[in-house]
Amino acid sequence: MSLGWTCSCDLWSMGCILVELLTGTTLFHAHDNLEHLAAMQAVLGVLPKNLRMKTPVSVATELFDTRLQLAWPERCHNAQAIQDVEALQQLRTMLREQSDASLRPYLNDAIDLIRKLLEYDPAKRLTAKEALQHAFFTGASRTASPTETPRSKMSTRSEGGSVTPSSVTYVQKQKARIQRI
Repeated sequence: MSLGWTCSCDLWSMGCILVELLTGTTLFHAHDNLEHLAAMQAVLGVLPKNLRMKTPVSVATELFDTRLQLAWPERCHNAQAIQDVEALQQLRTMLREQSDASLRPYLNDAIDLIRKLLEYDPAKRLTAKEALQHAFFTGASRTASPTETPRSKMSTRSEGGSVTPSSVTYVQKQKARIQRI
């Protein structure tokens, strides 16, 4: 939407990468800006009007109709792209259905973190420091039940999407490094 590039764009990318790590598939398979925005809306909901209004006129006329609604699918000339976007699931559903079973105890925190990283408005998106303080990494919002394995005791398997002790240690070190900045 040509709204500029800041560090918050990297946090958006991190949200996309986390979805890919948890589901094994790329979040947005877009071939152009219109399809990308349509895919984003299918997964995350409608783009906020204030961001649509900030879009430069030269770009907005390509992407939006006269009411500032995304001009999808009427301006799309690719039937496969339309089908692909229609097949997308909302973020919560996608993660619940496509993520590995080992993530189940942490799924609500994962969804919350990813949703906050994929916040449309860059000013409202988590910072890197805030992301590292999120309950998904700290475990602050939950305690392990007798049937759950605490993160500190998980195996170091590389398959299956499990969080490993070494990755928790790495995150803790990165968190400490960012807090010093």
